[in-house]
Amino acid sequence: MPSPLQDLFGVNELQSESPLLSFPSNLGSENVQHYIMFTIKPTAPSSLTLDFMSLAGEVMESIGSSGETTAPSEDRFINIGDFSTGRENITRPTKDPEYVALYLPSVITNNQSAKYNDVEMGNVVSLLTRGVNVNNLTDLAKRFVANKAKQSAGAELSSLAGAYEIKAGKVTNNQIESVFETIDRRTFQFDFRMIPRNPREAKNIQSIVKKFRSNMAPSIPPDQSGQVNATFMTVPSLFEIEFISKGKRNNTLPKIQESICTTCNVNYGGERISLFSDNATEDGEFHPVETTMTLTFQEIPIITKEKIEDGF
Repeated sequence: MPSPLQDLFGVNELQSESPLLSFPSNLGSENVQHYIMFTIKPTAPSSLTLDFMSLAGEVMESIGSSGETTAPSEDRFINIGDFSTGRENITRPTKDPEYVALYLPSVITNNQSAKYNDVEMGNVVSLLTRGVNVNNLTDLAKRFVANKAKQSAGAELSSLAGAYEIKAGKVTNNQIESVFETIDRRTFQFDFRMIPRNPREAKNIQSIVKKFRSNMAPSIPPDQSGQVNATFMTVPSLFEIEFISKGKRNNTLPKIQESICTTCNVNYGGERISLFSDNATEDGEFHPVETTMTLTFQEIPIITKEKIEDGF
């Protein structure tokens, strides 16, 4: 009997190929109502070419003897509006999506961090708070010289400055302030342990692992003449990730923006490699009795306060 996910995508057990790969086979039923839906968007190579030499030559030819410049034809330039107009990121061309649905792992990790830079404000802050006068400027100059001596002078002078601070019983307060630089892109890690219960699940697990591994890797397709040209590579696929509960998005778990897959680590056979016999599998192959897969994804857009309030 087809699972609810198979009904959703118009798939039945007799079809050899499916737009959806899933594990376990009863995903979406009453027993397994919570799962992750991965929408994989393979990159579609663009016809855009960057011919800098010919473009530069056309620009030079457009400069007349009078010094006036005639703009080259518009189709020689990249229209930035084709990429992004009022958006945060460049729009990337993709092909028809593919789908993988996996059970909800025991732990979902949302890694979010920010970067701050430490800036020494001591001399400037001291001068501003105490006012500008001869005594303050003299004191500031002494401390500036002492700090520079410790930082860049030889060992003897640095030791002398240190001895002075020990004798005086006080050191310069650098008044370090943390200045915000940027927010790191969020990362998500999912750990899946897949133990097939029948031959079809064993084959599905193999297909799922291959699907993630191949879509996180670049491609070097042949050119129009059929020859492989390694000058350029087609970049890996993009991923959309959604948490589903009872057929609809789970609003208690964070929404995830368009992402790239940065890690796909696979272990075959559990603690000790163990394989099914060839007559116990659908395709006659020796499939592992257990496969574990760790996936790490990194969001492309950065996270903001407004997006967090919106459920991301």
